[in-house]
Amino acid sequence: MKTKMQEILEFLRSLKGIEDVKLLTESEKRELMRIEEQAEKSSLMGLMPGINQGVREAIGRTFTVAAITNNEFEWPKRGTVKFIYRGEVIGEEIRGEEKLRKLKSEVIR
Repeated sequence: MKTKMQEILEFLRSLKGIEDVKLLTESEKRELMRIEEQAEKSSLMGLMPGINQGVREAIGRTFTVAAITNNEFEWPKRGTVKFIYRGEVIGEEIRGEEKLRKLKSEVIR
């Protein structure tokens, strides 16, 4: 009989663009956090130190699954990266031609 976690991992593996998935152990999550903390000490594109809130949030969850994707994987239409300084968004990743055109027209005015 399959456990719920086995069913979830099999489902994730079946998704278009997912090559493989792995449920991370506590030891692996600690190691990822150590690596992330080292990376945070570096500057982000020479501007400022960066903190990857997404990685921190994922590592802090009870269950964390890592996935290997290929070019067929469909990333969300909204951007997944934001640059925040003192609580204010100063830059963000833009996905989608329509949003990009809208922003360009606002800047050109």
